[in-house]
Amino acid sequence: QWMGSSDVRGTVFYDANNTAYYLDANATGTSLNVAGAIIAAGNVTAYSDLKFKENIKVIPDAVEKVKAIRGVTYTRNDLEDREVRHTGVIAQDVQQAFTDEGLDSSNYGLFISSTWWENEEGETKQEATEGYTERTRLGIRYPELLCFISSAIEQRLTDIETRLTTLE
Repeated sequence: QWMGSSDVRGTVFYDANNTAYYLDANATGTSLNVAGAIIAAGNVTAYSDLKFKENIKVIPDAVEKVKAIRGVTYTRNDLEDREVRHTGVIAQDVQQAFTDEGLDSSNYGLFISSTWWENEEGETKQEATEGYTERTRLGIRYPELLCFISSAIEQRLTDIETRLTTLE
């Protein structure tokens, strides 16, 4: 289906929930407009404007939470180029670190989980179907994880400065 006006013309794509996605080369600052979350193998920029946030709290004990998360390098087995090394974290490790700290990872927006059902031929469904096996993929929203890391660094630096002041 085409969507267009005198200024913009492009193809509209619909997902299983009838959500429309379209490319708009004339959009200010972006060319992909999506109503909803984006799962990407590349980089994504998200707005972080104060005027859209409420109930703001400093992350307590961030150092302990971050210490349990391993930064790793890895190759991807789901991409054509399996030789390129990437850097990141393992979603299951982050999830376990939260659990170990008594936190329910599902209460935090930095975790994502995609579930689908797949048969032996590789056909997929978005709901449980007889003859199909449930598949799940975990993901991390890195900008949100960065906030935990930033808080940990800030708390660690404050601790070091306090210790140095005591020694002086």
